[in-house]
Amino acid sequence: MENNSGHKPLPFKHITEASREFIQQADKRRKGLIKPLKTRWKPLNDSLGGGFEYNTINSICGMSGSGKSAFACMLSSDLKKLNPEESFNILDVSLEMMSYRVVARKISAELKLTTHQLFSGDSSFIVNDGLYNKMVEKCKELIKEDIYFVEQPGNVGELEATIERFIAFTKEQNPNKGVVLFLDHALLINAKGNEIERITIFDLMNMLNRQKKKNKIMTFLLSQLNRNIESKERLLEPSMQFVTKSDIFGADSIYQFSDTVLVLHRPEILHLKEYGVQRLPTKNRVFLHAIKQREGEPFVSIMYNNLKHNELIDWAEYEKENKPQSFGGLKISLEGPSI
Repeated sequence: MENNSGHKPLPFKHITEASREFIQQADKRRKGLIKPLKTRWKPLNDSLGGGFEYNTINSICGMSGSGKSAFACMLSSDLKKLNPEESFNILDVSLEMMSYRVVARKISAELKLTTHQLFSGDSSFIVNDGLYNKMVEKCKELIKEDIYFVEQPGNVGELEATIERFIAFTKEQNPNKGVVLFLDHALLINAKGNEIERITIFDLMNMLNRQKKKNKIMTFLLSQLNRNIESKERLLEPSMQFVTKSDIFGADSIYQFSDTVLVLHRPEILHLKEYGVQRLPTKNRVFLHAIKQREGEPFVSIMYNNLKHNELIDWAEYEKENKPQSFGGLKISLEGPSI
């Protein structure tokens, strides 16, 4: 049939080709030729089937102060340190934070010092020559990692051009080398002309989806929650306190296009001493809600809040090193509150 629309038709393929691709993937995975990239958090790895995979979009959402930037910073470090056999470059589109402060957070976690201390902002703490030299040595270790930063904001088209240039740059180093993209955060992408934020987020997610389908790329997108989570009705009713899809800013687009949606939540900063219908204590706890996984079930896990040193520690690991707390569980049943 003649095409009179003037548009280029999209390609299609028979299920035979898709089946062949499945068999090839299954064979490579059983032989260990394809491995997910693991993190320090065992419950998260287990729920993801071993870790994060290429050709996925993974959204990390949370209120300001929830720890999502620190979480992304730890992920960036973990993917390099815990998967040394994997070859990939990291592109960190750091629109909210200066890149040197991202480095400071990594050094903070390594040395168990606050960034205030590292920058001599704590009058009771002295950065002597010995500590300064340790900071220099840690930076020497960091620069061995293939991490690149983009600090200048741009619109969706400019971002796509940057990603494609970075992918080409990576393939010049090694045709089989992957790309891990961190984008912090969706609301800071410039709109074109009179575009509204919602349309811009849809265009952003659509672009990231195009990239995941044609390139060896794994994307981590950081985004905010809206103010619904702070409503008086939600705070007073335990069955409504767990985060939901509708709490994510730009939820329709982000949820639709993401393979995994993780929400970091700190009920403690909303002055809640107990959280959810199970009345979970909130002091020094960050709750990681996996509200969407393409191949797994939603779950909630608990982390110990050591954000002053830019760390989130799996609760079970924290309990091994510390006196047992009143709540010893790690993985929470989702029976009761609906997500």
